[in-house]
Amino acid sequence: MSAYDRIRRLLDGDDTVVLDGGVGSELVRRGVRWRGHGLRTDPEAVRSLHGEYVAAGADVIRTRRRPDLAGNGQQRQGGPGRTRGARGAGLHCWVGLVCDESGRLFTGETMADAERGLAPLEPDVVLVNCIPPDDATAGLRELLAVRGGPCGVYPHAGRFDPPEWHFTDEYPPQTLADQARHWADMGAWVIGGCCGTTPEHIAAFSRTLRVS
Repeated sequence: MSAYDRIRRLLDGDDTVVLDGGVGSELVRRGVRWRGHGLRTDPEAVRSLHGEYVAAGADVIRTRRRPDLAGNGQQRQGGPGRTRGARGAGLHCWVGLVCDESGRLFTGETMADAERGLAPLEPDVVLVNCIPPDDATAGLRELLAVRGGPCGVYPHAGRFDPPEWHFTDEYPPQTLADQARHWADMGAWVIGGCCGTTPEHIAAFSRTLRVS
């Protein structure tokens, strides 16, 4: 039995899959110089944070990598190509989409456009991510309207004002967990957090989403 079999069972059942939260932003908050290639210089801090997310109840943790994208144009072309490559290698594939407050991708495409492009590649899960919670609600609504397979959401909390991330208390753990409950009620299979979220957020998600 592979490690992914448990996730597949969750996706096939009624339980919500809990994704981890922010890593780069949380490491910065803890004093790791992310812009100084913290993945390489502080591997124990990265490993420890992954462990905290698992202990908080995350079913899935994301590996950290540093993509080299020449703006949204390359991202637009790269998503289907990478999905196709992953599928060709026999890998499971989840795809994240970034949208605005109307649910339209920053590339100008609608969720329906994105789904038409991705559907032949059969990704396991398609998610909206790295956007404010209210925008994530709009994006999830648009995605659910056009996709029959598993959908998910992982928003950010706080505000990025280059070159720094500014942490705010606008979305404390339980407030965002209550929003996560709403996303689950809407039909999200997978829910987690992006930049600015912490192990405390994911622990609150796990408690709230797994109340019988």
